[in-house]
Amino acid sequence: MGRISHRKNIILLYTIFCLFLSFQFVQAANPEIQISDFSYELLDREVVGPNTVSDYNITVTLHNSGEGSSGEILVNLEDEEIPIPLTKNITLQPHESKTVFFLWGTYRYADQNITISFGPPDIDNHRSYNSGSKIYRLDVIPADETHSTPGFECLFILLILFSFILYQKKNK
Repeated sequence: MGRISHRKNIILLYTIFCLFLSFQFVQAANPEIQISDFSYELLDREVVGPNTVSDYNITVTLHNSGEGSSGEILVNLEDEEIPIPLTKNITLQPHESKTVFFLWGTYRYADQNITISFGPPDIDNHRSYNSGSKIYRLDVIPADETHSTPGFECLFILLILFSFILYQKKNK
């Protein structure tokens, strides 16, 4: 009787072990998508009336470090000016990277925040492993550009000349 009970226990443990292993293999492999690189390049800058129009090439690289395919992923670029994002569609296989290019223009001559977001087209399918967003700062104004008021120097020189002329008249 003890031998039958012992044999049943071994069979039961073996069955539980097999079920445990089968559940491990049945679990779906998830993608792990993240932004791996972001860069931008000024293509053209033109003064049009009171505005300065700047055109940029923005490059975003996404990487899937997971074991599952991503399915369709929308990559969006949003700025502070226009609430309508620029959108590109990609799919990523496991351990694959893809680079997306956006041509983006702005009429504001000020540094701006750009939001890059990604995820499945259906917002109900957004998960931490297949969607996300990150804000990047674009330096629209070159660092070497001075921020002095135009003409201020001329006004300052005129005041000095006027003071010098008054001083000369007073001493005569």
